[in-house]
Amino acid sequence: MNSLERALINLVDILSANNIPYMIIGGMENAVWGEPRSTIYIDVTIWLGEENTDRIVSILSVFFHPLVHDPSKFALDMNVFPLESKDGVRVDLIFGRLAYEKEAIERSVEINIEGSQIGFCTPEDLILHKIISGLSLTNDVNHCPDMLISCFVNVTSVSQDKTPVICEYLEKFFTVSFKPVYR
Repeated sequence: MNSLERALINLVDILSANNIPYMIIGGMENAVWGEPRSTIYIDVTIWLGEENTDRIVSILSVFFHPLVHDPSKFALDMNVFPLESKDGVRVDLIFGRLAYEKEAIERSVEINIEGSQIGFCTPEDLILHKIISGLSLTNDVNHCPDMLISCFVNVTSVSQDKTPVICEYLEKFFTVSFKPVYR
């Protein structure tokens, strides 16, 4: 087991022991559903009310090193808690705030990693994640078609039978509000 897998399993064990719903996204998820890429960090989205931010920050700070001065404030302000494992693996704990993120976590798929069942974002939800992150970076809805094409090509090459499901997700996603659930 390498340090990345060890950090992932430790993180998931802590989240599961505390009944915190989660899904792995980012490079690790991409390696499961698409093209593996060199990644030395973990991105995980959790579903937890803002009122529980201090609790999860305290719990994880025992096992991981916080990378910011005031982790609870940073997590509340930025919806992310950057951490590092004892082996030096970067972890970005992302606080899901959109109804879509809650649904994506509920749809996550368990994959066996070194004997542990780890919840990964589905390929269909990967497309939506890429769109959301692209929109938040550019604030440009007109950029969506480029992102859609890129994501669609990557994901459909892995799961061509899922194309109708992807289109259904996209239609549903763009007809619901982008307003955060907790704010």
